[in-house]
Amino acid sequence: MQLLKRVANTDAEAIAVCLLHAYANADHEGQMGAALRKRHKHVALSHEISPKHENTNA
Repeated sequence: MQLLKRVANTDAEAIAVCLLHAYANADHEGQMGAALRKRHKHVALSHEISPKHENTNA
């Protein structure tokens, strides 16, 4: 949460959150997004942008 507070207190115009394996379980990423959206207008979460995991090692 310390990192989340530091990011939330910046004057960034947009914030992107991408947590490893969020495609499989988006709970933590969603919680971070909800907290950041209280202070920032433009917050992008990876599981919302690309909700389906695609195997790129084929």
